[in-house]
Amino acid sequence: MLIDKDWDFETAIREISKRYYPGGQTTGPLRNRQVEAWGQIVGKTRALAEFDDAIKRYGSRTAFGREYRVTPRTLQSFREFFENLPGDQGDEKKSSKITRAFISYSWDNNDHKKWIRKLAIRLRGDGIDVTLDQWHIVPGDQLPEFMERSVRDSDFVLIVCTKKYKERSDNREGGVGYEGDIITAEFMATRNHRKFIPILRQQPWKESAPNWLLGKYYIDLSLSPYQQDHYDDLLTTLLGTREAAPPVGALTKIGRHPLAENEGQKTEIPTSVEPIQITGIIANQVGVPTNDGTRGSALYRIPFRLTQRPSREWVDLFVKNWNHPPKFTTMHRPGIATVIGDTIVLDGTTIEEVRDYHRDTLVLAIQKTNEDFKEFSERRARTIQQKQDLLTAHRKTIDDISSEIEFNDD
Repeated sequence: MLIDKDWDFETAIREISKRYYPGGQTTGPLRNRQVEAWGQIVGKTRALAEFDDAIKRYGSRTAFGREYRVTPRTLQSFREFFENLPGDQGDEKKSSKITRAFISYSWDNNDHKKWIRKLAIRLRGDGIDVTLDQWHIVPGDQLPEFMERSVRDSDFVLIVCTKKYKERSDNREGGVGYEGDIITAEFMATRNHRKFIPILRQQPWKESAPNWLLGKYYIDLSLSPYQQDHYDDLLTTLLGTREAAPPVGALTKIGRHPLAENEGQKTEIPTSVEPIQITGIIANQVGVPTNDGTRGSALYRIPFRLTQRPSREWVDLFVKNWNHPPKFTTMHRPGIATVIGDTIVLDGTTIEEVRDYHRDTLVLAIQKTNEDFKEFSERRARTIQQKQDLLTAHRKTIDDISSEIEFNDD
């Protein structure tokens, strides 16, 4: 069966059990294998977070198991399996240091707490080690010590702003007020103002942001659902992957910037994006298995020719979509796809697996990548156009006002 990567743990159990009704020596193990496959595709941090979240909602493993006919021992096996999955930061291209973030918020109501938990789960699934009181505090813990440690030891503190949060922070009431004191002290000690990122949850900004945050650049997640590009802004900030400024070049003429050489000319803005497709397998470059009896020795690399050489952004999107495709089979192998020039390489599979399983997933991942890249390109084109319009308006203003200014008083 196909497994949807957007399922949470409880949904995965429910949907898989419909196909493999638990009970007996055949359907039970099949169901369990499918659940483990779900964990492999969503990743270690998300699988563990959503497992714990599901058990917490039911109160115990026994209660959850009674609902879905899963023994506590099987649930324990699921969690052990998720714990032994490779770390989500295993990709060599990613930094070995995992970003740690603490979420500071007010307990406005149950819906707000659920929203916070879902945001934390999503961030953990995207490689951020989120500390959240709903997971990391148990009866008997010292709350002040937890708050102080969380603020001090985290790389970032995400401050979720609502009207109630502002009220408690400005008036220094309750846990929010105490966290405000800790955050202020941390800021004064380190002067690292970028460590504290405001997130707008409830419009308008001036009525939800504590006074000391009003002048800061904030992430707007107030819409339901919130905008993807706003979430991407937060994620790239946490991961340290925001686009950097290009290198500063030399002036082509003394006192004259290169932009002035092209006055009246517009930067070409791409209006269409040609979808990339696979033309076939490069048969003469297929690898050879070692078959030496070691684990994985029967697997080898298989290259696929693309219709064109993709951009770096397309490559990043494709690898992400291969590792986390919208739908996949239990034979899916995340982490084996790379793109070199105009070639996709699956390094760690067989030609039979490609025929029976990976072909459909490749097509789906490329289709999703083309869609994501088209959206990215259109967003970039709009940004370029806006910059051009601003530059044109600026030059016109300069010309108009310059012509009005005279320096001869005679």
